[in-house]
Amino acid sequence: MSNLPNTTWYTNYHEKLYNKKKGTSAIYYHIVSGNGKHAGWIWRGYLHAGVNPNA
Repeated sequence: MSNLPNTTWYTNYHEKLYNKKKGTSAIYYHIVSGNGKHAGWIWRGYLHAGVNPNA
């Protein structure tokens, strides 16, 4: 994501993974770039709200 800093990302799926040994869970989102050229999964902790200059 650091190589595409000015890209708008959209989420379309999410998955909650549970670690039985630690008793913790993490949420991952499937993201797609606004132009549809890039996609992948990312941990929720890496995401933050941004400002849409076109809004």
